[in-house]
Amino acid sequence: MRKGTMKHLSLIILSLTLSGCSFVVDIMLFNNTDSSIEVCNINNSEHPCVPIASHEMGSVAMINSVKTDSWIYRINGKVYGFSFGTYPEHASEVYCKGFIQKRCAIPLQLEPSGLLYWAGKNSKLPVSNFVNQPKGFPVGPGA
Repeated sequence: MRKGTMKHLSLIILSLTLSGCSFVVDIMLFNNTDSSIEVCNINNSEHPCVPIASHEMGSVAMINSVKTDSWIYRINGKVYGFSFGTYPEHASEVYCKGFIQKRCAIPLQLEPSGLLYWAGKNSKLPVSNFVNQPKGFPVGPGA
């Protein structure tokens, strides 16, 4: 092989390897309330907000501007704070995308009581019977 071709091939392999180092994980949130909600990621300095209609599902990115061990989201002005184990401990087996770099969302459901539940690894949203909740769940506003 020519020296230039080998260098080009090495760069391609390196870029493919590095692209697998990190990726954005989403929260797949089902709004099980009778009202539309707006979900804002407080961990991100841009505070991107996502509207989710009543009894609909929406995807919210889990992106931090600073390193932290917990996630803070504002849902209709109320603050919810929670943390998870190491990814993919609480990731869904249902809400995944990608082939080579498969990434699976964290499934959550907001109930009319205002509590936020983890839906479970194998559950399809909406959930009527929740699995055993991880430490810290369900989460209420101000938690």
